[in-house]
Amino acid sequence: MIDDREFDTPKYSPVCTYCKHVRGFRVCTAFEEIPLEIWNGENKHHEPYLGDRGIRFEKAATQPSLRTSLPQPRRCQDRADGCIGKRTR
Repeated sequence: MIDDREFDTPKYSPVCTYCKHVRGFRVCTAFEEIPLEIWNGENKHHEPYLGDRGIRFEKAATQPSLRTSLPQPRRCQDRADGCIGKRTR
């Protein structure tokens, strides 16, 4: 069996989206690439995690700043490519 969950990684994390250390999509002060176990919410990162540089989850003072730092979804250039949405010029 092939584990392809990494290809369906959600844009927002139920844990990291609310953490003051998040810097972008799967990037934070603790990790160069946030482990999927934490990003997907299977681990709340309240305890030490290998490679976290001693930095743990801390609730952000303001609510999700991650939304402004994520790359925006690509827009359709041509309906022939199968994408759905507004056509851009």
